Amino acid sequence: MKTADYIGGGAGLAFGSYVLYEGSRMPSDHIMKIGPSFFPEMLAIGLIFFSSLLILYAFFGQAKGHPSPLRLQDKGIQRALLSLVAIVVYALLFIPLGYPLSTFLLVSSIMFLLGVRRIPLIVTVATLTTLTVWLVFARLLMLSMPMGILEPLL
Repeated sequence: MKTADYIGGGAGLAFGSYVLYEGSRMPSDHIMKIGPSFFPEMLAIGLIFFSSLLILYAFFGQAKGHPSPLRLQDKGIQRALLSLVAIVVYALLFIPLGYPLSTFLLVSSIMFLLGVRRIPLIVTVATLTTLTVWLVFARLLMLSMPMGILEPLL
């Protein structure tokens, strides 16, 4: 387990450091004092912290459990891979479809992958999630979000 913890912790440290580096290159907002890099940087700091803990636990022999080999037949692995594909598709559709439609589709597809089959519940949660995040970022923090094909309607 130690080797897996070192590799996972190192990958987390590397990715968190990369996000901090890229965030430092983003322009700051002189009005709100919270620029577009604020939230990614906060998440990166958390990732760096917990990755460091993982490495320390491995170093001092506190790691528990044994890694099991990845099996593509495992339903959890299949759901994780499909979720990764959904996020890549989301990133590709974000600008052309816009934030509202692409986010609604992402939340709906992830809920479906997690086993939710009640369509009214999926539509309600996806709509409320999309609307809440949009209100926080677009209206409260005044950050621009692409509206895509809905631009003429809004």
